[in-house]
Amino acid sequence: MKKSVFILGAILVLALGLFILIPKLTGNSISSSQTISLAELSKHNSPSDCWVSYGNEVYDITSFLPNHPGKPEAIIPFCGTSDNFENAFNNKHGENNSYKIPKVGTFKGNLG
Repeated sequence: MKKSVFILGAILVLALGLFILIPKLTGNSISSSQTISLAELSKHNSPSDCWVSYGNEVYDITSFLPNHPGKPEAIIPFCGTSDNFENAFNNKHGENNSYKIPKVGTFKGNLG
């Protein structure tokens, strides 16, 4: 029993270590304190690279586009935008549904 608990603990520590270490080694680590400028946001304005901002938080929603129930074409005009996306989202879905954005996108940083 003690050996099983020890092995399980070791696996957990190893998994946590890899979770922290791998993004740093690959350069894919973006901290929540990173600031994304409007100029940088506007570069990600295509179906193959779609970032949007909502509530001053920037998300990469590229992988969600094919899964959008209203078709990708409903979102594509707002790729690379902040206020335009936020207004369109609120008009279509309402502010109460903004909790869905972090679930379908990858947080990239704060708009600043």
